[in-house]
Amino acid sequence: MFRSHRSLALVSVIWALVGLLTLAGCAGTPVGQAKTLEQKVYALYGSFVIIQEQVAELTAEGSGLNRDTQLQLIRTVQRGQPVIDAMLDSFEEYEKARANLSDDESAADYIETVTASLENWVEQADSLVNSLRSALRGGNP
Repeated sequence: MFRSHRSLALVSVIWALVGLLTLAGCAGTPVGQAKTLEQKVYALYGSFVIIQEQVAELTAEGSGLNRDTQLQLIRTVQRGQPVIDAMLDSFEEYEKARANLSDDESAADYIETVTASLENWVEQADSLVNSLRSALRGGNP
C-alpha cells in the first residue's frame, strides 16, 4: 500500500481520476489519458490496486479458475509489487524535491535526476500494468 502520510487523499484522487475517465467514456486506460507525470503515477497506482482486487476475486475459492492459473496470477502481482513500491518511493522523493525548489543550480540538477528516476519507474510500472491487464484478459502473465 501507499506508505505516504497522504495516502488516503491520494487514493481518493486516484479513484476520482479513474471514475471520471470511466464516466466520461474515454477510450483507453487512465494512464493513457494522464497528461502530467503526477497523473501517470496516480493512474498507474490506481490501476495496480484495481488489478490486485481483480486477481483477489479470480483467485478466491470457488472462482472456477484452475489452480495453476490462479497461482500464476498471484505470483505475477507479487513480482510487480516492488516496481509499484519503488515508483511510489520515487514519487515521494520527487514531491519533496519540488516542494524545496530553489534557484540553486545543484537543486535544479537534483530535481532533474529525481524526475528522470520517477519517469523510469513510471515506464516500468506502465509495462507491468499492461502485462497484468493482458494476463487478466487471458494472456500469459
